[in-house]
Formats: sequence, C-alpha cells, structure tokens
Amino acid sequence: MELRQLRYLVMLAEERHFTRAARRVGIAQPALSQQISRLETEVGLKLVERTTRSVTLTAAGETLVAGARHALRVVEDTQSELEALRGVRAGRIVLGVTRTPGAVDVAATLADFHAAYPSVELDVREELSVDLLQMLAANELDVALIADGVPSPPATIEARIVASEPLVVIAAPTHRFADRSAVPFSDLDGERIVGFRRGATIRRQMDDRAALEGMQLRVAFETADAQRARALVAHGLAVGVLPTSDARAPGPAVAEVPLGGAPLLHRTAVAIRRDRHRTPAVEAFIGVLDGRHAGPGVPISPPGSRRRPAGSGRPADRPPPAGSGSPGRASRR
Repeated sequence: MELRQLRYLVMLAEERHFTRAARRVGIAQPALSQQISRLETEVGLKLVERTTRSVTLTAAGETLVAGARHALRVVEDTQSELEALRGVRAGRIVLGVTRTPGAVDVAATLADFHAAYPSVELDVREELSVDLLQMLAANELDVALIADGVPSPPATIEARIVASEPLVVIAAPTHRFADRSAVPFSDLDGERIVGFRRGATIRRQMDDRAALEGMQLRVAFETADAQRARALVAHGLAVGVLPTSDARAPGPAVAEVPLGGAPLLHRTAVAIRRDRHRTPAVEAFIGVLDGRHAGPGVPISPPGSRRRPAGSGRPADRPPPAGSGSPGRASRR
C-alpha cells in the first residue's frame, strides 16, 4: 500500500468520478483506475462500486478512506515539523492566485519573497477564486490569494482580507461617461458591458447589484482577463467595471470614473486550510504578503482617504468615495 494510492483513493472519494479525480491528481483516467484496482487486490476487498456515471464507496472503501486521510495528515504534519527544524532554507509552496488580485501586486510580492527566501520553490496556479477554494480544500494548494465574497466556501478554509479597493467604471475617452464625476450604477442599464465570466466574484457583485436596482446588465463580452476587458473598452466596444488598480495598470487609454451610490469594494484575501499545519515557507510567504499590505489584524483603510498621484505605481492609496466630485480621468500609462 503506497501513499500515492491512498491519495488517489481519497480524491476518488471526494469526486465520486474517475475522470474528474484523475484530472485533479494529474494522471490519466486508466492509470487511476489501475491503481485503485491494485489497491483492492492488496487489501483483498472491493473498495468502490463502479457505474457508467459515478463511483460509490463500499463499507471497506469508507473505512480505508478514513484511515487514509488520517495517515496523509500525519505524513504532512511530520514533513512540516522536519521543515521547521531546517528553517526556511528550502521548501516548496503551491500558491493559487485569483485572476483579479486587485490591490495586491502579486509579481512584486513574489519578487520580495524570492529575494528573502531564494531556495524556496514557488509553483503558482491562476484560477477563479471559487476554483482556488476547491483546490485548497483538496490539498492541491498550500495557500491562495482569492477575491473575498465566494458563496459557501468549504468549512475547512479560513481567510483573512489583506487589501481592499473600490470597483470603478472604465470607458473609452470619447464615451459620454468619460467626463462624469461619477456614474450611478443605474446608468449602466442598457449599456454594452464587458463583464467577467459567470463564477467570478466581480461578476457576482455586478449581478447582485443589478438585481437590487431592478435591472439586467447587457453583457456583450465575457472574459476572465482584466487587460482584455480594458482593450475592448478602449476601442469603444463596451464599458466595464474593474478594480481600481486594474483600471490604472499600464495598457490602452481608458477613462476611470467612480461608481455613484454605495461603493462596490473588491477585497483580496489570503486563504489557507484551518486543519493543516503551516510550513515555515508558507508562514514566511504570509509574512511577506502582510509586510506589503495592512498586516494581520489591521483594518483595511477605507476607500476615499487619498487620491494616488498619477504615475506613482500600483495604488497603496485609494480613490475618493463615489460621488465625491473627483472628475473621471484617462489612464494612458
């Protein structure tokens, strides 16, 4: 009985489907089926009932899965304790990153961490926040940067907000919104909008606000990439709503205008498993992340404290509150 076989069985128990389980452990479906069959031969008992649509565990399978989870946790904790004895001289972090990290400058954070801990290997996976939480719950990630607001997160996950910034309207410099001091959300009614695809936190925020306003957004384009959204907006094909830092990032010229009324905030959180021992490398990464932002337990600065001067880099400061009278401006950097 090998540890990898136990991992495969646990994943199969979670997915109840050979193809999905194989995809999550990174092997071909026939190889997974073969390993489970070998495990059944070794223990001398049938572990799973196979059908064309799903997989169910037998009583023996349920018993072995419970033991396998315990054994895998013991191995992980022992490895972590050994790493702690070595300090943060080596190690590996599998980091998940949302496609819209907002005010968290991921590249700069990774650069700071690498400079401080050059022997720690970083494996970065970029996905939607809802997918990152599932990967974290399945032990496929050590830590994740997610957009706060995913509904019904797994109970095994704990998260803490590290940065927050308003969502703003972006439009082509020639669009009627460009010279506004603010754009009420209701003014988006009937506008062609480039939106994030369904499942993205920002899309959910937009849809929820539209429902409260009694309107339906006219989403003409869907994307998972903020820079593609900016490009479409810059060419006058639609308007968009982005985190402030994405609206100000280098790229095509767009006008950035505050949303009127109650602000929509984009919060970025660091998430880990609450039932898993944190390795020294993970602790060090979170320390570097906190060092660049508010730090653990420190309230996030409310929107509207200061306006970032043009050309000063990614926004540590926040734009003024929606409706404060600050004019829209073109971002041409």
